[in-house]
Amino acid sequence: MKKHISFQILLLMTTFFWAQNIERLLYTNEIYTLSNADEYDLGPGLNCIFVDEVSSDIFMNHYVNAVCYLLHDNKIMERKIEYWNPVKDIYILGKFCISTVGNHIRISDGQTDYGLNTGNGICFILKNHNDYVVFAVNENGLPEAIDTNGKIYSNTEVFYFLKNYDKEMYLQNFEYAKKIGLQQAFLNKEVLIWNQTYFSTIKKLKQFWNAKKDLFYKDNNTIQYDNSGNCYNEYFSSGDESSGIFIISPELKLLSSINVNNSSAILSRHIKDNNSTIIYARMKVCYGGNIYYFVSDSIETEVFRIRRTWGEPDFYAMAINGYTDDSYGKYVDKVLLSLSKSELRLLRNTIFALYGVHFKSADLSDYFDKQVWYIDEGKKSGEITLPAHRQKLIEMIQKVER
Repeated sequence: MKKHISFQILLLMTTFFWAQNIERLLYTNEIYTLSNADEYDLGPGLNCIFVDEVSSDIFMNHYVNAVCYLLHDNKIMERKIEYWNPVKDIYILGKFCISTVGNHIRISDGQTDYGLNTGNGICFILKNHNDYVVFAVNENGLPEAIDTNGKIYSNTEVFYFLKNYDKEMYLQNFEYAKKIGLQQAFLNKEVLIWNQTYFSTIKKLKQFWNAKKDLFYKDNNTIQYDNSGNCYNEYFSSGDESSGIFIISPELKLLSSINVNNSSAILSRHIKDNNSTIIYARMKVCYGGNIYYFVSDSIETEVFRIRRTWGEPDFYAMAINGYTDDSYGKYVDKVLLSLSKSELRLLRNTIFALYGVHFKSADLSDYFDKQVWYIDEGKKSGEITLPAHRQKLIEMIQKVER
């Protein structure tokens, strides 16, 4: 959980290595990819996946049929006649839908659309009162941003905003720029660094970090990031045994390489039959690093989840995932025993923050008000009925605290 918080919690530096379990949430022939996809300029039908992690609802959009499929409790509950254009990454923040279409950021409130062309998709999003600012880099790696009022920020405006938004974080990023040899570029407002992560185009990042292994399918792809600055890249191909997901640190070190073939009946079948017919897949990385993706062909569709157990633990992801009596629960046991008293308190309250609880303690209020996923709905913790897996995590935290 590489996070700056106002009350100076000692960061957990231990890295946990854990086998990545791929969970299949859905296997159905009710949803499938059109086999004659070449007739459509914008793809074969299924084109994006969005996850509301608090409710566990998963949405998959079928562009051609203009249908959005809703999955609840791993079942297809309803089909909505509403959909997004083909996108790779979606965030629903309040009334705003923020997404990427190719290398284009799109912001919509249902009535007005704003857009910004980028060289790398969405790098990170910050909350600014009731609005949001989406940060990116252009094709040359220069910082840029767009907010939910449609204002586009130049690289100079980006720096002034970040400096005023969090002066302490800004100074930390300056020190990090010095450490990695980008001090002058930082002072010239030529590089985007936040939360001690250097953001740029894939090509520039590979050159800067001297990446030894090519972990990106294409240099002009957009990158999906989590809260910690880790980036994610997927490669799905019919009949190709190298299909998989790469989880990469901000310094382009491989954290985990996940082979997805064995867990997918569709991919396994295509590999076995040496079948080059069309498959389609799309991945969504949520704030804390949980991965959701679908694989689809002309017969059926599968939906998968990979809960985060790599890198430094993320408290948002842990609050979302709760506690389950499986290998993930063993991972949580190990993390909890390593946390300080103040970290346990923060994790426990993160669970309630998911539901819009109002915090009276100034340190918690200041911290959660800066979390892009948090909306203060004025609720009290006693008003919240937690699902079993999150209530269990509360009990496990309290047990360690005692």
